[in-house]
Parts: sequence; structure tokens; C-alpha cells
Amino acid sequence: MSTQIRSLPEMLVAGTQTPSSDWQVSGVQSEECVSYVAWNTRTHEALVVDPKEEDLEAYRRIASELRDYLWLGVFDTHTHADHVSVAASLAEELRAPLVMHAKSPSPRVQIRVSRDTSLPARAAPVEIIATPGHTQDSITIVWGPFLFGGDTLLFGDVGRDDLPGGSAEDHYESLQ
Repeated sequence: MSTQIRSLPEMLVAGTQTPSSDWQVSGVQSEECVSYVAWNTRTHEALVVDPKEEDLEAYRRIASELRDYLWLGVFDTHTHADHVSVAASLAEELRAPLVMHAKSPSPRVQIRVSRDTSLPARAAPVEIIATPGHTQDSITIVWGPFLFGGDTLLFGDVGRDDLPGGSAEDHYESLQ
């Protein structure tokens, strides 16, 4: 399957109200995995969530369109078993920190989060919420009108809990 880039209106359920035009997001999808690039046109800030290797050129294309933007971070919402993450190298290219949970095994993480916290930004703080369950290192990102739940929360579903480190009980608590 080829990589598809979808705009915010293409991703919303019919009849859903769109946020202010200052807020934009592109969903980058290949096979069943979706990652995101979000940005604010007023403050020229942007971030990337869950980038994967096979879509690297799509992120580069979007980043070239946002070349004057401040990249707040590249976020991996958890250690992925279903695809190869390109978060560390993309963070380096964008000169942005790689942000993950403190329990992430990656040695390349620059900001490790062990509890709910936020990073300052002009448009809105980037809230990072620990949401274990799918994996021990799962986090959810909230920035402005957007919530990026990784595999903690999916479109009409939740991620698996039967992989190493997964916990149905923790996942349930995270969803509460």
C-alpha cells in the first residue's frame, strides 16, 4: 500500500466541527498505521507523532512546506511492535527533541516523561499524559484541539494489551 496524506477535513467524521483555521493536521497512513504532523499557522509551531520508516519521505515533504516552523518535538506514543519508528532520525533532521515515556528502551530519547506533564508552546502547551496499558511506555499527546492517543485509543477501538508489558487493567484505568 502506498502512503496517503490526509488533511483534517478528510479525517473528520461528517458533521464534525473543525477547529480554528490556525490549527492544522495531516494524517500520514500506510497500511493500518496512522501517524500525524500537526501545526499552528498563527504561531508557526509544529510537531510529529508516531513517524514510521516507510513514510519518511511524506514527513520530509510536509516539513519542507513548514520550513519556517519551530518543531516542538517528535513524539513516539509508545515502543511500536507493528512498524519501525523513524522518530529519532526525524527528530535529528528537524532539530527537535525526541519525546517518549521514561520506560522507553530507546537510548536516543531526549525528553523522558514519567508522569503527566506539559511542554510550553505559544499556541498551547503540549500536554503529555502517561497512559500505560497497551505498553508500559504509552503516552497520549494533547496539543490545542488535537489528542493523539497512539494505540491507547483508536477510531472506535483500543490497542491490544496482550503484547509483552501490556496490561488490560492499566489500559482500562488510562481510558478512565
